[in-house]
Order: sequence, then C-alpha cells, then structure tokens
Amino acid sequence: MTSLHETDLSSWAKQQSFYLVEREFEKLDVTYLLEELDLVSKSDQHALYSYLVVLMTHLLKIKYQPERVCNSWLASCSNVRGGIRKILKRHPSYQSILLKEIEDAYETARENAIYETGAPSSLIPIENIFDVNDLLIHPIDKSKPKSL
Repeated sequence: MTSLHETDLSSWAKQQSFYLVEREFEKLDVTYLLEELDLVSKSDQHALYSYLVVLMTHLLKIKYQPERVCNSWLASCSNVRGGIRKILKRHPSYQSILLKEIEDAYETARENAIYETGAPSSLIPIENIFDVNDLLIHPIDKSKPKSL
C-alpha cells in the first residue's frame, strides 16, 4: 500500500503537524518524519552552497570583465545575497560552516566565471579572493581590476 508521504508530501506534512498539535504522538509517521527533517537541513545547506556559487560567479565576472556588467548581474547578486541572509537567519548554526561552504563554492564559481567570460584561467586566482563581508555586506565593486 502506498503511503500519503509517497503520494502527497504536502498533505502528509499537514497531517503530521496536526498530530503533533493535537498530541496524537502514536499516529506520527516517525520514520518519515526523521527522514524529512534530515532532508530539510541538507536541502538548505545545498541552497546555501548554490547561492554562494551564483554570487561568486557574478562577482568574479564583474571583477574580471567590468565592461560587460549589466543590471541583471547586479540584481542577481542582490537576490542571492538576500537568499543567503535568509538561510543564515533561519539556521544560525550554519555560521559554523559558512567559511567552508565559501571555500568549496569558490572553485565552482571560478570555473563558471572562466567559461562565461572566456578569460584565461591564469587571470582568475585559484585561491578564494572573497571574505564574508565581500559576499554579504560590502557594496559591489564595479571598478576595473589592477593588471596582474
């Protein structure tokens, strides 16, 4: 028999919430509840990583191809910063993994920026050039980079 969890996740979640509110603990689907709780945390952590990749890709493109900066890049940076802040507000414990996520995301962002700009790989540093303040607080620097 197929469970409600498998056929309609939203209805299943509402049902589980009802059981909790009504303190009908014996009706809870504990196995799937634990699975879903684990997935929520992993999903938000993956979203944080994805947001960081998008943000750093745009920041690298802005830094190394400033003549091509467009409003959509800037709007994307603003939207992604908002998403990151929302995740960090929802999960304060993610502050402890933020630096590692930034380091991990930079490698992919660098590859994306190289592909998207056509810049030689030697132009964009292998080591991460952004800190938390660059990513979440400081205004975006649209000035041309100093020659290397």
